[in-house]
Amino acid sequence: MKIVFLYILFLLSSVSLAETKTLTIITWGASTQPSINARIVGKYMQKYMSDITEVELKVVPGAGGIVAANYIYNIAEKDGYTIGIISRTTPIRSLLSEPNAKFEPKNFTWLGSASDGRKDVNILVSNVLYKERLIIGDNNSGDSSIVDFVNRTTNLKLNKVSGYKDQPEIRLSYERKEIDAFFNSLSGHNYNKVQGKILLQYGSGMQRSSKLLEVPTLMELAKNEESRYLISILELSNILTRPYVAPPDIPSQQAEKLRIAFTKTINDSDYIKEVDALLGIEASLVDWKQAHEIMDKLSQVEKDLLKNVLN
Repeated sequence: MKIVFLYILFLLSSVSLAETKTLTIITWGASTQPSINARIVGKYMQKYMSDITEVELKVVPGAGGIVAANYIYNIAEKDGYTIGIISRTTPIRSLLSEPNAKFEPKNFTWLGSASDGRKDVNILVSNVLYKERLIIGDNNSGDSSIVDFVNRTTNLKLNKVSGYKDQPEIRLSYERKEIDAFFNSLSGHNYNKVQGKILLQYGSGMQRSSKLLEVPTLMELAKNEESRYLISILELSNILTRPYVAPPDIPSQQAEKLRIAFTKTINDSDYIKEVDALLGIEASLVDWKQAHEIMDKLSQVEKDLLKNVLN
């Protein structure tokens, strides 16, 4: 009888231990739209992972998300209970050999993307009508940023001011009229209710967003065939608008659990309603297999060609 009692206690303690797992989500800003999305994603992943009892958001700011990506790749626990949302530009900035990027994008354990960039395009918002040279805020101190990219693939003249910590800091500078313009997602623009004229969009090739039929696409403004090719590569990476990853080399069984929970989360009808109501985001899953295919295609692009455009 005593042995049975001890065995029951052992089972109960095992269940108790199994129920104390924390899902940690790395992000690069405490109050940014991606971070709020991460909190919501965490809540629903907890619903689909029975051993998760709480979700913790860990903010690792710096370099427009590069520092957070470095942390996930090189420092975060590889036990399968740490994931992160990275910037949509993170993979291509690494492939463009940005010196601060200490990771190989295709080696992350990919969960997928919570949004498809072809549905949530990027935009250039300005508080002035286009003039000879626009002053653009940028949170990347390196060369390979969207500002440089646009300068080299079109005839537009954008003057980059670097060193901003994150997107909210850029937006504040814009509202103070210290800069003329900045890049943002359409959903982020609508969520923050930023005033200004939308001068440019990119993310869906030549096709203009149904919400921005009067706004030219980056592809339309490309100055030559090489530029159009490079824009197509940028937009390929942009499909992963809100990409979620875990560190490389986590246990395969745990990777599968994370991927299943993430897929169920993005397809959850309550999640879809919540992110639309709170953030104005149209949830649209890009699964981990598609993410891998995109990373494979990006890794095959000739780096010298990209360097010639961005450096």
